[in-house]
Amino acid sequence: MKKLLFILLCVGLVLATPPRRAIQFEDMFSMGRVSDPQISPDGKWIAYVVKVYDIEANKGNSDIHIVSLDGKVHRQLTFTEAGDYSPRWGQKSGRLAFISTRNGRPQIFVLDLSGGEAQQVSFIPTGVNSFR
Repeated sequence: MKKLLFILLCVGLVLATPPRRAIQFEDMFSMGRVSDPQISPDGKWIAYVVKVYDIEANKGNSDIHIVSLDGKVHRQLTFTEAGDYSPRWGQKSGRLAFISTRNGRPQIFVLDLSGGEAQQVSFIPTGVNSFR
């Protein structure tokens, strides 16, 4: 009886497994792209960028995330339709600066990780490409 139950379970698992296929062009765009990892000064966190693409709208969007070094805690920090990228830690691990296009041209914003909205700290008419 146990063997029959085991065989039926195995057959069910095989039938429930979706068929394999080659990766398609659309599959590449349906996956988020992770980039620009930055380790916090205290070594407890990693900030990084996740960019996702919308093929139908023909555009991409990037947001800032953090993850604990042990991988147990993950938080998405930005949720804008604009691009948020280039995260850089402050001298202490409680603040994170990044570039965002949320107000039009790319500018530097600072986010306090204890809460609140990101604050724009640069006002360069031509925008910001990078910073330290």
